[in-house]
Amino acid sequence: MIPGDLEVVQTLAHLVVTIPATVVVLLRDERRLTGEKLARAWSPSSRDAALLTFYLSVAGLIPLALAIHWTRTRRSLAGTATGLALAAAIFGLGVGAQLAAWLAVDGLGL
Repeated sequence: MIPGDLEVVQTLAHLVVTIPATVVVLLRDERRLTGEKLARAWSPSSRDAALLTFYLSVAGLIPLALAIHWTRTRRSLAGTATGLALAAAIFGLGVGAQLAAWLAVDGLGL
């Protein structure tokens, strides 16, 4: 396997982890929101458009949608910090997936 192929495998591993994790966390939080916080949340079409925009433009940064969501719905520094922490955690999962892909390719001698 040439270095470019490894990069593709690592990128795919990152996306396979970060996109579903971001969507799950975002949808789970939206289901818990009530009242004013729910009114400030993205509409489903806007949410999906934001996720697609992050995916198409800077796929590695898709977890930042969580930071934006928490900032929009909580309107506090604590909300922003929570969103950034979740984004960092999911990004870390993606980096872990990249490392696992590298170890798998290296271990198999491809």
